[in-house]
Amino acid sequence: MASMVSRAQVKDEFFNSLLTRELQMQTQPRQRKTNPKRAALWVFEKLETLRNRMVRRAGRLNRAAGALTLTLSTNEAVQENYEMVMRGLKKAA
Repeated sequence: MASMVSRAQVKDEFFNSLLTRELQMQTQPRQRKTNPKRAALWVFEKLETLRNRMVRRAGRLNRAAGALTLTLSTNEAVQENYEMVMRGLKKAA
């Protein structure tokens, strides 16, 4: 029996996608020039790809100075990715 998708789930997925694209637009430079036949200036990554890169990472929660801190292994590419997102969020705020 096929499961029914509720309107709330569809709305949730739509807003997640919209926010994800907005975040990518804030944190990445334009990748294309525009013309009437090519409207998109950015090449967007799928939400699943971003989850794998940003959220599903091996790490450890430590309590440093009374605050929880996420500690990840040393990886310059991952660090740059997190810093790029944080700059984009500050710019958007």
